[in-house]
Amino acid sequence: MLADAAYVRPDGVMVAANKAGFPWILNPINLTELNEAQNGYAWTGLSSSCSGWTVGSDGVGTFGFSWVTNGSWFNFSDTSCGSPYNLYCFQQ
Repeated sequence: MLADAAYVRPDGVMVAANKAGFPWILNPINLTELNEAQNGYAWTGLSSSCSGWTVGSDGVGTFGFSWVTNGSWFNFSDTSCGSPYNLYCFQQ
């Protein structure tokens, strides 16, 4: 992540003014790359022993809630890698 770049959702709504704005964010990251609302669980990549991020993968990974702005958006808990969650992606 770039330290002094703003982070916005596909609809242009600001998530954080810069890297220092994380982990508390201004608006939830709850839109898909197609600008569709998606309130659910999301893989964050914070910690993971997942192999290929596919259903049936062994290991555990960290997930968060896409509808919140506190630290739970990226670090709520760990669960089985086979869980069918969305994946956060950041474009720089």
